[in-house]
Amino acid sequence: MQCPNCRKVENGQWLYANGKPTVPEFSMDDWTHDEDLHDLGYFETMIEDIVARMHFELRDQFEEQLQHQHQQQQINTLQQQVLDQGRMMEELFSREQIKQELVSRMEMLRSPSNNSDDNR
Repeated sequence: MQCPNCRKVENGQWLYANGKPTVPEFSMDDWTHDEDLHDLGYFETMIEDIVARMHFELRDQFEEQLQHQHQQQQINTLQQQVLDQGRMMEELFSREQIKQELVSRMEMLRSPSNNSDDNR
């Protein structure tokens, strides 16, 4: 289509203004601001922000892993202490039983009824 005033096509300007647009229009709110596009520091700060976020996320994950490992070590230590105390209690209980058995046998040997049977 030609421009009615100059009878030549103006790189689609007249078509765009008077016809159907071939591409949807974008508002400027969708685009990055011009000063950000021309500011070379913008991309540097954007990358720094991304790296900083990744650093904090990785640090948090590492701290969580360390805390989990520390908690697991504490649990393992407590379990070992409980097992050790249980073994000690078993030993003490069995020693106490042996001691009581020996004391009862000694009392049986010292009792007068057993002595009289032995004298016969």
